[in-house]
Amino acid sequence: MKVKKEDYEDIYDCIVTGQVRPDVINDYFQDKNFHRYYILRSKQRSEEEQYLEELKTKLWGRLCLL
Repeated sequence: MKVKKEDYEDIYDCIVTGQVRPDVINDYFQDKNFHRYYILRSKQRSEEEQYLEELKTKLWGRLCLL
């Protein structure tokens, strides 16, 4: 299945929120460009979540000192 580039982010969001059946995900991943986008976007999301968690920890530590 060929995925339009303008749909990448919407489809990614639907996949990560559990709105897409596994067989349909497999169809999307047949498009190698979308699959590459998904992998890179997942890594970016993971890094963003890690950064936010570190930031919360630092802020919480500062609040505890007050």
